Amino acid sequence: MFKKIALLSLILLISGLLLYPFNNQPIATAQAIIYQADIDPTLQVVMNGQPVGQQIPIIVTLNDQLDLKNVTGKDRAELQKNLIEGLRKKADTTQPPLRNLLQAGISTSAVKSFVPIWLQNAILTTANQSVINTLAQRPEVKKISLDADLPPPPKLTATTGPTPSFATPETNLTVIKAPDMWALGFTGTNVTVAVLDTGVDVTHPDLSAQYRGGTNSWFDPYNIPASTTPYDLSSGPHGTEVLGVILGQDKGGTTIGVAPNAKWIAAKIYADNGSAQTSKVIQALQWVLDPDGNSATPDAPQVVNNSWTSNTGGCDTNTNWNNYLQPLITAGITPVFSAGNYGPNANTSASPANYSGAFAVGATNNSDVIYNSSSRGPTTCGIPLTPSRTFPNVVAPGASIKTTDIYIGVGFNNYTTVSGTSLSAPHVTGAIALLLSAYPTLTVSQLENALSNTALDLGTAGVDNTFGAGRINVLAAYNSFGSGCSQYLVSQLNDGVGDCGTLYYAITQANTNATVSNPVTISFPLAGGDYSVTKMLPALGDYVTVNGGCNSGTPKVNLLVGSGASQDGLTLNSNAAINGLAIGGFSRYGLNITGDNNSLTCTWVGLKKDGSNNKNTVKALNLASGSHLLLGKTAAGNGNRFR
Repeated sequence: MFKKIALLSLILLISGLLLYPFNNQPIATAQAIIYQADIDPTLQVVMNGQPVGQQIPIIVTLNDQLDLKNVTGKDRAELQKNLIEGLRKKADTTQPPLRNLLQAGISTSAVKSFVPIWLQNAILTTANQSVINTLAQRPEVKKISLDADLPPPPKLTATTGPTPSFATPETNLTVIKAPDMWALGFTGTNVTVAVLDTGVDVTHPDLSAQYRGGTNSWFDPYNIPASTTPYDLSSGPHGTEVLGVILGQDKGGTTIGVAPNAKWIAAKIYADNGSAQTSKVIQALQWVLDPDGNSATPDAPQVVNNSWTSNTGGCDTNTNWNNYLQPLITAGITPVFSAGNYGPNANTSASPANYSGAFAVGATNNSDVIYNSSSRGPTTCGIPLTPSRTFPNVVAPGASIKTTDIYIGVGFNNYTTVSGTSLSAPHVTGAIALLLSAYPTLTVSQLENALSNTALDLGTAGVDNTFGAGRINVLAAYNSFGSGCSQYLVSQLNDGVGDCGTLYYAITQANTNATVSNPVTISFPLAGGDYSVTKMLPALGDYVTVNGGCNSGTPKVNLLVGSGASQDGLTLNSNAAINGLAIGGFSRYGLNITGDNNSLTCTWVGLKKDGSNNKNTVKALNLASGSHLLLGKTAAGNGNRFR
């Protein structure tokens, strides 16, 4: 019995020596190793070229990872809470032996430091080769890779351009139809975007009001103690330039941001000297999922902009970026990446953009010509079972883009005009913010598919390795959530996926597009259903008609007044009905209808036209915000009614 105990003790002693060889001596012979984790070739090269005692920054990835497919929740907030708690539990239950090992190494100076990570079950540490070899023998360790340096922030090409009048949208915003979304009332309100970059100049007037603020909106892993207020490098304010395209306002004479009412948070992934490490990016991505460190508070952004690369082309095999992006996607956070500025040849894509979890954006000019430096595909990164896929996903304007620069003060030039895919990615980030302000429950795949499927096809027909699916059109993406009906139809009550836009939008678009030779008729559908007017209608244009399909000839509205009716400039007849009125012109005159029991017997509401095509300015249609129109006959036999 005692011999067995002694033998067991000897085995444990030998095992302990194998687990803690922090004396800078070579690891035990290969014959004693029963398990060997994958040491990435890049790390192995570094180890071979340095003394055994030299400390090396590494990323230790564990085998046991949370199965994201099993994470559920009744809504986005609950799903994120369950996801964060599941990831943390996985790390806390599987990492302690490794944490203890590394803590022991700190006491012998074999380990400099370590940081547990839960976004993926991993540990960031700086340790010598003996520790690295010991870790490689641990059965819970899957891979050990180098904590590699990232290239410096992409150098943007400075250009010059005209400065339009105040509040005029910059041309690049018009190209992707952002102002059309603003006209619908969708400007990014209630959406938060995150920017992982060099930082942000929070003092800039075009950006300061949209900063979410608080202790959960700025992450700086470089400065110890960490800075508490966002800032950017005056010598190269890359993050400030990127954010201006996402949500910059119009203090400089033009509107420069795609979603000017979105909120922003930011993580500083570049040190003040422009350097960056993979470990800091991983920490920033983890912070994005839970900025305040409390899973019970849903403070994660809905989209994160990444105008950076981890390499200068090809697949970054040192880091499988999908492992860090997939938790964000599961949480409903869309990771948008710039494609890289390594074109124009084929196979010039850069990571993480060329990984399947990233939504990669190439660059065009405002005339839909490819920006020469925009990276091209195909790519095989992160998709071992697929030979290749096209790259990028889409393109957006990225040439000669006016955006925010470091704020110097009133009377100075606080803007710059620059080019690069770093500017094309934030167009997509802003477009996603616009779509989410219209449809808050859209998933990552719905957003990416909508932008891809409605993009303007450029270059070779179909998806290709220069333009991807094409140049984004956020208005078309918005319309794609309709039921395939005309873009001029009114929207159903409780707008959600499957509607066709608002009547306000219909008239706004018609006024823009209609001409004397191309008049536009906005027709209500024949099928029944509740429809919502979300805001006051604009005035009808010269060549626009709103048609409910029941009368021809002189436009008229037959209104049976109920308890919710009011009138402005109209006299009710003795039968409490308004009959045979021509409706058109300016919305300051006409009907304001709210409440219940307001029935229309006919909805032919249009613009009276004569031979000279003059506008009829007698009265105008004015539906108050919150009114609802039910198409189809009521039980009383009336036609369409407001309620």
